[in-house]
Amino acid sequence: MSRRILLMGRSGCGKTSLILRIHEKTKTPDKQVGSCSNQDEHGKPGPDGVSKLLAANKTQAAEYHSDFIDVPGEYLEVRSFYRALVMLTCEACAIVLVQAADDDESLYPSGLARTFDKPVVGVVSKTDLVRSDPSRAETILKEAGASRIFFTSALTTAGTDELIEHLETLRQPGVK
Repeated sequence: MSRRILLMGRSGCGKTSLILRIHEKTKTPDKQVGSCSNQDEHGKPGPDGVSKLLAANKTQAAEYHSDFIDVPGEYLEVRSFYRALVMLTCEACAIVLVQAADDDESLYPSGLARTFDKPVVGVVSKTDLVRSDPSRAETILKEAGASRIFFTSALTTAGTDELIEHLETLRQPGVK
């Protein structure tokens, strides 16, 4: 079985940026992490110690990284792509549902996690935004059935260390 973790969520919720941040923090070189618009400046901290994250380019198709499967938001947004999304989940050892803290709506059906025979965790992204509402995003992920929820910011890297540690446990053989 693959030890890759699949990330799903609405377009623009921060899936690709989260992968880029995780790879930056774990120093995981990955040739396919070319979604950043300017790799040279990506992740270099400024004088205040905060890294400057450039916007990731739009994911056009499922991207396979050494440790992740990055799924375009359209696979969740467009009903006719559901079958492809379900097939991709078969190739993963765990699933991460990403919900942006500034997004008022959910695309996740209630109890979605019961669909999969593997661990499902939630990530609230964009917690650093002024108009973010992390508690609303947390409620959405709980209703979808995420077993554990992490609060992150790809801009400040807040919450990514705890998430990375948990994802590593999910990659261990035999974890359900």
